[in-house]
Amino acid sequence: MNVLALDTATRTGWARLAPDGAVSSGVWEFPTSLDGAHFAAFRDQLSTARRQWGIARVVYERPGNFKSAAAAAVCCGLIATLLVWCLDNGVEAEPVAPQTVKKNLTGKGNANKDLVLARAVRKWPDQDITDNNQADALAVLDWVRGRR
Repeated sequence: MNVLALDTATRTGWARLAPDGAVSSGVWEFPTSLDGAHFAAFRDQLSTARRQWGIARVVYERPGNFKSAAAAAVCCGLIATLLVWCLDNGVEAEPVAPQTVKKNLTGKGNANKDLVLARAVRKWPDQDITDNNQADALAVLDWVRGRR
């Protein structure tokens, strides 16, 4: 089964687990406006991923604490877009708590972003990890793999 792991933000980290166990990852960037263009671009990217990879399941990091109202609006809007898209496309969606993901990868449920990034870089040396969002998506995927 193709699994897509997401860390939703203005720069959305993604990681894919292919049926053969291969991992790929990256970051999707969308317009920063909250007029709907951001969410439409996200929905379109999900549809592209499904067409290209046959995504059957999406696991996403559940929203945690936000530093600003704008960050909360973006993240919660993306999660709402994701859930509606999953329902419309028959794709399973599963949230996972940030603390669970961090503890799985680092051993600490309150690990900071720098530690998660460092562990992700060490664990996936074949991935060109560009930022914390991608590292978080890989950490979500690592949690998924541990449950299989």
